[in-house]
Amino acid sequence: MFPRPRCTLGGWHVGPPIQRAAPIPLSQPPNRNHDPNPTDINISTINVNCLTFKVNAVKNLIQTDNIHILAIQETKTKREIKFPHFIKYQRHSIIPNARGTALLISRKFPSVQHDLPHNLANLEAIAANVLISNISITIICYYEYNPPSETISSLLLQYASQLPNAILIGDFNSRHTDFGDTVTNRNGRKLVNHLTNYPLFRIENRQPTLITHNGASIPDHIIITEHLIPKFNTPCSICTTVTSEHLPLTAQLLLPAPPQPDKLVLVHDNKHTDWAKYKEHITENLPPIYETHDTDAIDIQILQPTNTITIAKEHAIPVKRIPKNKRPLPPRILTFIKQKRKIYRDFVRIRDPLLKTTTA
Repeated sequence: MFPRPRCTLGGWHVGPPIQRAAPIPLSQPPNRNHDPNPTDINISTINVNCLTFKVNAVKNLIQTDNIHILAIQETKTKREIKFPHFIKYQRHSIIPNARGTALLISRKFPSVQHDLPHNLANLEAIAANVLISNISITIICYYEYNPPSETISSLLLQYASQLPNAILIGDFNSRHTDFGDTVTNRNGRKLVNHLTNYPLFRIENRQPTLITHNGASIPDHIIITEHLIPKFNTPCSICTTVTSEHLPLTAQLLLPAPPQPDKLVLVHDNKHTDWAKYKEHITENLPPIYETHDTDAIDIQILQPTNTITIAKEHAIPVKRIPKNKRPLPPRILTFIKQKRKIYRDFVRIRDPLLKTTTA
């Protein structure tokens, strides 16, 4: 029996079914980390080329790749940006609707804005001090627009090299063949020269971070001071694509991230207190008070009853665990509870039995 012919794009086919290969997911970068280590701290940079229409894409990047610190260039907005669970440090450009930098730092890490010196105030840069594992790290988000009359700031690189722990991250518009790029420009030669003369280290990355119709290039870099070299995992990686020509460049800081907060809250269940046990413990352990004029002895006699009562509470009052994100009560129920408490307070004050009478 002849097999039934099938119509394909190449004409009619007679024989066994054609085995088609699985489609290749083109939306994912080739070296994307699908299983980020939750114990590492991910620091990333991205040139968004106008943040207004790409907020959701940036949120997706943060959630998908577990980003803790994000440097953003070319925000091109005068509005104050907001991202949940992040503290933002933003610098508006003096040029209307152009350039602009921002730094997003997870609320898990204590941070404060770092004021750059006056001679660096004209740069497209914003900095913050972040406390990670008892180490204070200065993170500087930098953007070099790179017209023919401007080059990367030598003063900024010199200033960063003088800090004990610093990360200089952003779009430098610096291309060099030593970085794996196809060409070398003026900024690239200047950056290589400064990396040679200053105690700075560029985290290895040979993947393109900018893809245009003219080709691919590596203008984005992450530069650290020498003290932080053992604390970083190399090389960098390319993360989830944001809707711009630039690709996010991410480095992993090998320091433990803060532990996740407990989802349960411990409270004392006073309604089920064992008062007999409470009284027995205080009666047996309450120390006598002697008359004395010694200040140290007075302090001890004040402290001992307090400790005795605290220990008695731990033995006699049970502890219950309440979910931290417990579903709130409906507003109608809360209103009834407040009314009931108000009526009870009035009854205790005036002892009017009519207050206990409910009306329909």
